[in-house]
Amino acid sequence: NEMVANLEKTTFSAAYVNNILRAMVDGLIVVGPGGKITRVNKALCKLLGYKKQELLAEPLELVFPEARKLFFDGDRWVGSTGGLVNYEAHYRKKNGEEVPVLLSCSLMKDKTTGKEYIICSSRDITERKKMEEELFQAKKQALVTLESIGDLVGTTDNQGNITYLNPAGENITGWSSREAQGRPFFNVIRLVDEYTRSPLANLVEIVIEENKIVNLRENILLISRTGQAYAVEVTAAPLHGPEKEVTGVVVVIHDFTENKEMLKKVAYQASHDPLTGLVNRLKFKDFLDQAIKKAKDQGKRSILF
Repeated sequence: NEMVANLEKTTFSAAYVNNILRAMVDGLIVVGPGGKITRVNKALCKLLGYKKQELLAEPLELVFPEARKLFFDGDRWVGSTGGLVNYEAHYRKKNGEEVPVLLSCSLMKDKTTGKEYIICSSRDITERKKMEEELFQAKKQALVTLESIGDLVGTTDNQGNITYLNPAGENITGWSSREAQGRPFFNVIRLVDEYTRSPLANLVEIVIEENKIVNLRENILLISRTGQAYAVEVTAAPLHGPEKEVTGVVVVIHDFTENKEMLKKVAYQASHDPLTGLVNRLKFKDFLDQAIKKAKDQGKRSILF
């Protein structure tokens, strides 16, 4: 649009303007009142695989199938109100392939004849679209991976509010991802001391303020929405933006409740008689050694009876 305005105001020679148009990296099409192409530049011909003479006087739809929908009002070809700026469309190459372009179009009026021309400038965005697709697929794959992980995985913004909670996290906390989004981390993921049941310091705040990874491995319980307690191990790490600023936190919580109960059971069986439930000889000897050591440390005599 700015280019059209400058062309309308220019007092330079036609040869000078032609040199500018030929040197443009973006493709250029000028369309006359009848919807026919009246001018193209070298960049457009290269993009679409045509020679200049093959395009002149041809309908715009030859290379731009959407053109009639955008520029034809049923009676005449006109520029869209306000023009088009950064409109994503597809041009058709000579070989029939489609190429994605970023399109900007404006209406320019010939002051001598009064005729109106549509000027379309286009930029090939094939590489950009390819990168977008690759990023989309990578994000999709990452999401599938997160949703398949058996551990709770959650993310927060830099204010400590939850932005994502995977299915494993939904199961253990009792909150759906949709319900959890936007809520403070500590309201959804309640971590307490195993013995005192007192709430732990806000883990997310610590990570954001100190910009470091925090691991919690011992005596930690997660209390679900329904009040159920899970023995857990927690790792929280900062997320960084392009400028290395902290943009949020990712938290991974491993539920090892079953393993912990199994370890307790094995430890009990190893130290107690299976018939009587009393401590066995090994455990008794352990208690005896401790008692003797304690007496020696305190300078006391001990009696065994």
